[in-house]
Amino acid sequence: MAVWVKAPGVDGSANAAVLEVVAKAFGVRVRQVRLLLGRTSPRKVLEIDIDPVVGAAREAELRAHPTGKL
Repeated sequence: MAVWVKAPGVDGSANAAVLEVVAKAFGVRVRQVRLLLGRTSPRKVLEIDIDPVVGAAREAELRAHPTGKL
């Protein structure tokens, strides 16, 4: 899944913005989203603290939506 943010990749601003966007999309708090890999890379690996069934359903909704967001 792709996420685009306008924040610059300076001082962790872009990473923080990505965490915020993902948290909002999945309906969780920012502290429930963790950056596992990719602090300095455009490609990130995130972990979301969410019930697996709820998370999978939300991901399916996001992927099915034409704009990728709801």
